Amino acid sequence: MSREGFVGLFGYVVNAEIKDLTVSGQVSATGNYAGGIVGVSYGSVTIDNCVNKCTVSAPNSNYVGGIIGFANLSGLTSGTYAVVIRDSVNEGDVIGKSMVGGIVGRFDASSANKNLSATFEGCTNNGDVAADASAEHVYVGGIIGISNVGASGKTAGCATQISGCVNNGAVSGNAVGKYFAYTGGIVGYLRAYLADLQTVTGCVNNGDITSPQYVGGITGYGYAVVSGQTIEQCVNTGTLTATGATQADVGGIAGISWNTSVDNCLNTGEVVASAKNAGGLIGRINGYVYGYTVSGNVNLGDITAPDGTENVAAIVGDTAAGIPSDGMSSSKGMYAENNYY
Repeated sequence: MSREGFVGLFGYVVNAEIKDLTVSGQVSATGNYAGGIVGVSYGSVTIDNCVNKCTVSAPNSNYVGGIIGFANLSGLTSGTYAVVIRDSVNEGDVIGKSMVGGIVGRFDASSANKNLSATFEGCTNNGDVAADASAEHVYVGGIIGISNVGASGKTAGCATQISGCVNNGAVSGNAVGKYFAYTGGIVGYLRAYLADLQTVTGCVNNGDITSPQYVGGITGYGYAVVSGQTIEQCVNTGTLTATGATQADVGGIAGISWNTSVDNCLNTGEVVASAKNAGGLIGRINGYVYGYTVSGNVNLGDITAPDGTENVAAIVGDTAAGIPSDGMSSSKGMYAENNYY
C-alpha cells in the first residue's frame, strides 16, 4: 500500500472500534499520517488485540506509527471520548521523519474537556523504530513518539495511562543543528500541562536506544508544566547511547525529568555518554516550582563517558535545576530518597 498521506489499512477513522485484526505487507507514504492499521483516528477509538506485520516506511513523513500514525482527541470541547489501544503488537520496522512510534506516532489531547481519557495497555513493539529530520525536532519512541496531554492555560485535560507496554526493538532518533531528537524506549516525549494527567507504569524497554541528546530507557524527555506526571515501576535493560558533542542528557529511565516523578524503577542497561549529563536513572533534573519525587529506584547498569565528563552519576547526572534555593523539599522541587546502585 502506497499513497501520499493518510495511509493505513484505514486511512482515517472517526469514533471507531477495531478488534482481532492482523495485517501484513508493506505501508509506504510520502506525506504525513501513516500507520500499519490506521493513519489518523479522531474522537473515540478502540484497537484491541490487533497485530501489524507490515513495514511502515515514510522517511519524509511526520505522524508515523506501527498501529496508528496519529491518535487525536484535540478540539473536542464537549462530550466524552476515549482512546483505547490494548494488547496490540507491532512486528514491522517503522521509519519516519518525526513523531514516530512502534505503536503510535503521536497522541494528542490539547483540550480543556475533562471527559477525555486515553489508555495504552499491554502493547508490544518488536520492530526497529527510526526517525531522522534535518529541519525540525524529532520525537521517537518504542511505543509512542510523543504523548501530549492538556494545553497551556486550560483548566482540565485528558487522563492518560500508559501501562504494561514492552519495547523490544532498537530505537534511533537524529536531528541536526538547533533541533533536538527526543528518543525513548517507551515514549520519546512525555508532556502534560496539568497535574495528575499522565502516568507510565509497569513498562519495559529491552531495545537499544541511540540519539544525539535526550535519551532514556523509558522516556527521552518527561516534561510537566506542573507536577503530577509520573513514571513508576518501569524497567530498562537496553543500552542507551547519546552521541551529542556538547550535552548528552541520557539516563537509564529518563534523559530529562522536568517536574516528572520517577519512582520504583530499575535500570540494568549500560548508559553511554559522549558529553555531560549522564545518570544511571536520569540524565538531568529540571523544574523546582512544584514537588516531585525520585524514590525507590535501583540502577545496576554501567555508565561510560570520556574522562573528565561533567555531571556523570549512578542515579542522577545533573540535579542543580531541580533544587530550589531553599534546599530540597517535598512540596517544592525534586525530593530524592531510597535510591540504590
